[in-house]
Amino acid sequence: MNKNELETDCQGPRNVIILQRTTVILVVSAVVLLFVAMALAFYFIPLRSKSTECGELSPATTMQPQDDRKPLAPIPSNHSNISLDAMLPTYDPFLGRLPESLVPEHYDIWIKVYMDEEEYDRAFTYTGRVSIVLRCDEETSIIKIHAWWLKVDFDSVVVRHRGNSDEVALQGVKFDETYQFLIIDTEEPLEPTEKYVIEMSYDGELTEYNLCGFYPSSHKYGKEARWVALTSFQPDCARKAFPCLDEPQLKATFNISITHRPTRKALSNMPEIRSTTTEDGSWNTTYFDITVPMSTYHISFALLDFPSLERETSTGIQFRVWAEPTRIHAAEYALEIGVQMLTYFENSFQIKHPIPKMDMIAAPTFISGGLENWALIVYRDDYMLYDPNQDSTDHMFDVATIVAHELAHMWFGNLVTLKWWNDLWLNEGFASFLEYPAVDFVHPEWKMENQLLLTDVMFSMREDESYDVIPKPIVREVGGWSGELWDMFDSRIYQKGASIIRSLRAFLDEQVIERGLKKYLRAHLYDNVVTDDLWHALTEADKKHGGTDVKKMMDCWLLQAGLPLVTVTRIDETTLKVEQSQFIKDRDGLWEKDFPKDQKWNIPLTYTHSGITDFNRPFRAWLLAEDEYITIEIDDLTEKDWVIFNVNQTGYFHVNYDTDNWNKLAKQLKDDFEVIPTQTRAALLNDAFVIAESGELDLVVGLQLTEYMYEETEFIVWETVEHYLPFIRTVLLRTDEFELFQNYWRNQITPLYESLGWNFTGSHMLDYKRRLKAIKNACSWGNKNCIEMATAVYRQWMSDQFSDSVPQDNSLMESLSCAVIRQGGLEEWMFAYENSDEMDNPEKLELFGLIAESAMSCSQNAWLLQGYLEMYDEMEKLFVASYYMREKSALGFSVAWKFMIERFDELFEKYGNSLYFHIWLFGPFLNSESDLKQLLDFGSRSTNMSDGAVTQFYRAVGRVKENIAWMDKNMASVREWLARVAPETRHQDAGPEYVDFDRLNGDSAKSGTKEKRRHGRSIYDSSNGHHERRFHRRQKV
Repeated sequence: MNKNELETDCQGPRNVIILQRTTVILVVSAVVLLFVAMALAFYFIPLRSKSTECGELSPATTMQPQDDRKPLAPIPSNHSNISLDAMLPTYDPFLGRLPESLVPEHYDIWIKVYMDEEEYDRAFTYTGRVSIVLRCDEETSIIKIHAWWLKVDFDSVVVRHRGNSDEVALQGVKFDETYQFLIIDTEEPLEPTEKYVIEMSYDGELTEYNLCGFYPSSHKYGKEARWVALTSFQPDCARKAFPCLDEPQLKATFNISITHRPTRKALSNMPEIRSTTTEDGSWNTTYFDITVPMSTYHISFALLDFPSLERETSTGIQFRVWAEPTRIHAAEYALEIGVQMLTYFENSFQIKHPIPKMDMIAAPTFISGGLENWALIVYRDDYMLYDPNQDSTDHMFDVATIVAHELAHMWFGNLVTLKWWNDLWLNEGFASFLEYPAVDFVHPEWKMENQLLLTDVMFSMREDESYDVIPKPIVREVGGWSGELWDMFDSRIYQKGASIIRSLRAFLDEQVIERGLKKYLRAHLYDNVVTDDLWHALTEADKKHGGTDVKKMMDCWLLQAGLPLVTVTRIDETTLKVEQSQFIKDRDGLWEKDFPKDQKWNIPLTYTHSGITDFNRPFRAWLLAEDEYITIEIDDLTEKDWVIFNVNQTGYFHVNYDTDNWNKLAKQLKDDFEVIPTQTRAALLNDAFVIAESGELDLVVGLQLTEYMYEETEFIVWETVEHYLPFIRTVLLRTDEFELFQNYWRNQITPLYESLGWNFTGSHMLDYKRRLKAIKNACSWGNKNCIEMATAVYRQWMSDQFSDSVPQDNSLMESLSCAVIRQGGLEEWMFAYENSDEMDNPEKLELFGLIAESAMSCSQNAWLLQGYLEMYDEMEKLFVASYYMREKSALGFSVAWKFMIERFDELFEKYGNSLYFHIWLFGPFLNSESDLKQLLDFGSRSTNMSDGAVTQFYRAVGRVKENIAWMDKNMASVREWLARVAPETRHQDAGPEYVDFDRLNGDSAKSGTKEKRRHGRSIYDSSNGHHERRFHRRQKV
């Protein structure tokens, strides 16, 4: 399943005043001009401090008044940390697991669904009857069955002996609302080895609340609203559709029939075997074949008025896709790749898909990106549909990976299923990993191994290395509360799970993994598993290869949060010392107290050196948790050779080297970067920058590694480096060195920009991403040609013209708009302002609304920025504006910081203590003694802070002190490095020679149209400036 954020339309009507554009320009111009004198004084006159220098604060002391300053609020006793107990939802012990006395073997389910207006008070309800065959394993007189939001007719409840149909006398029937049980008490205990049949009738309601259970979903056909009905049962919502034993380990077969209006088609997990119609033709009943054994959360049924497209796989499986009539053409791509991928998985595992059909539905509303109901997969429509005439190839990539993920679940999750949710990674980790080879099978040009490293491995490592993220191991105890179960669906399960499997494949060998997974699947067909079952199968498969005790080596990776740092130090010419420590990037993070300390792992090492440069068959060794360190002898290593550990980042850890080795690697990249493979280049850069952020390595080490990048063309390398540039940009933004830093990166990106240009026609996914990245970076770093091109495009937008040459991708549009507004004046800024809230033009709002506020903050006119802040009365909009302004430029930061500090009392009257939180968010940008003094001055004046605000204030002070220490440590070497590399201005004014600039301005522009497009589909997260898909593209379940 793909657990993305719900896209709901929760906003009610708004009262708006519609003004003509000329009127708006005149009014706003007059308003902002009123602030010119004040803004200029505000900007140019330095803030005068009333305080003298402050000593170090300690928890036992407070600041003494100086001049008219008041004492700082005392530090709360828990100032050093906010505990998990205070910040996370807490759950009582869960005592509602089903007893092991009764095991379901079979269900007969019939439901009749009312969905149409002519059904009056019965509309959007259903009635049903269920019969459950139970095997008694232990004597009991209590039968517990899950039922939630269902009206069960207690008088209809019957318990019979299956053999002779004799009724079992009942003492009573009741509900347990806490654990969602229907509890049946029998007069005499049920006997072991006997089988019983439980029957009951019930009524239910089709409700969209939480999109959980059996629910309605509307779509429009012309002006007509139409309704379909769908199910979403994972993890614990089957009980909302029919009474059942709703735990994953209780697999059974299901015989399902649905009575419905003939205007809709009924679907379920199995093929339809027959259909009947009432004499008056008003009702159909569709009967489905008996299912294979499956968990309740895999059951699904749907009532649709959608058309379908159909093909047959090479192994004879009927494959259909369903979508709204107006969008069914966009389901062709999912059908095409789905057919190929299903056959790919059958061949890979040598296990045929056991159900002779596969249906995939594009649902108008759905709780997640996709859900792996067996042979009836449901997707939120945008995640299954791809229209090549409207959607970008980036969206094509998202559709391909989600379809692959859900189809992989047919084996990992459905055929073999977790026993309980603490082993969820066995479903989701494997589906996340297997989506990459499946997509690679269909699109080898996308280099999916690189994408796996970028979007799963590096992403999850960033989650694991920070105290600012809640520490969680992959396998962890979980009760049965619904919130607890949903909390399991996070990046540790998906991305880290996939990363650990990738690591397993590297050190066990691909053939061993393949052999072990086949053994694992065959041994547990239609059964439930725990992690140790996987370890056993892989250990058996490796007996004749490496003889690895997989459980011993891998348990630490699943049962511990975090990740290690491996440090490699050259002792002499041929000897290396290798040791490990727990890696933490930011040691003052939110969850510091709760993070386990001094953990160690069993680490599979791979390494090579410049004398051999064998990246396909590297040397191997183990660094065990029990080892203080190990030494490695490399006989043919010479003094001039470099070494590289963790080849292609196959291990889930960072690597640090002595300075001499880092310097040799930087030289190798400059001399001939292609000696080092793409994934290893990305890993080296990732390691150097993240270790520098932690303070364990000089930043210049990472920067020196980038000196070759004017020759780099691989997307994964640029994406890796781009992730760390905002941090460096933040610390340099208000320094004299920032211009040199900007010059340097402009030089580095220009060759890639020149080679790719602006022509997106015919680009496959990877080229599309590279071209987007080259243009965005070239414009952001000030490439003259890029800004000229951006200005031409922006002026087309101002004339309501949309060129086919430039995709309407949110991230690209934001970058182009920002570059133009940074160089432009009032006219360009006003266009963005007018389109930031175009309520009278929804298409224009969708196109510009997400990026206009960000772009407005790029202006280099202080009076415009000041007026921008002045115009907002709503807290959210003011905070968004100040957020963007401090991110975009030194001027924006200065204006926003002074505005928030000097207007604080006035703003506090409106917004209360929440205002403090936004003040502390300036902390990452404050990195000088002057900044610290201003922050302390502010704290001394703010005596009305809540305990939470005080805690965050001292955390902000600590962060600023860390920033100052970081600057003291790194700035001298960064300044020296920039002086050496930045003066060169090669390529600065060049542009892509083959771009038809007239075409951008003329023939292909659609003058006067406001064509609505879906390029990007809000996947871009403008808060960090790069594309991190996992919690946008997919959190698949």
